[in-house]
Amino acid sequence: MTPLRIGSVPYLNARPLVAGLADDAGVRYREEVPARLADRLADGALDAALVSSIEALRPGAAPLIENVCIGSEGPVLSVLLVGPGDPRRAATVALDGASLTAATLTRVVYHHFLERRDVTFVRTDVAPDPARTGADATLVIGDAALRLLEEERPGARVLDLGAAWTEATGLPFLWAGWLTSPGADLERLRRRLDRAWEDGRPRRADDARRGARELGLSTGLAERYLLEVMRYPFGDRERAGLVRFGELARTLPDSPIAG
Repeated sequence: MTPLRIGSVPYLNARPLVAGLADDAGVRYREEVPARLADRLADGALDAALVSSIEALRPGAAPLIENVCIGSEGPVLSVLLVGPGDPRRAATVALDGASLTAATLTRVVYHHFLERRDVTFVRTDVAPDPARTGADATLVIGDAALRLLEEERPGARVLDLGAAWTEATGLPFLWAGWLTSPGADLERLRRRLDRAWEDGRPRRADDARRGARELGLSTGLAERYLLEVMRYPFGDRERAGLVRFGELARTLPDSPIAG
């Protein structure tokens, strides 16, 4: 049987969803940042990928496999705006080029929630250093954001975008989900990805401890993140959050999902 080509992100929060995939002879598994995974899916190099949720909102997008996702309700800890002053008052914002979802949510927060239409946004490379972008606020995502929370940065101010979203909408935010390529074997993919989650769900504490060692995080933060902050089941409220995000994102100037 032809191996399933599956891609995921190289972040701590994805580990419970990909248990056993890298060692499965029936799977060709790879890890890349969300934006690159979306490209691999679009060019047919992958059958399924754990991509930024905004990819599911594009016109003509293939359906999400909705059993599981990466979501949060309230503070997410791993999607942050960081600056020397209050990020809410920033005039320039540097956007991490790794995730279009986080970058678009940043614009939604300023445009809709803070009613700031005077902000200049600049795309950067993956994992920018807030001290070097020259912007008033910098978007930091993934494991880099978790590490930043534990660093001592005198005077640094942080805005958690997960908290900003839930405060404004009352909904969870869906950060990433399994998207498939046209013609992929949906049922076979669903069975394999469900099994990965069933294997990974009881190992989250172990993943947290291992991740803490590898990433230089405290065990307490890593455990809180994987066991309390991350929401993995894909339910009605997660779907409602995704729909609301799409509605707001489509009204942005130069919306990435207009059409």
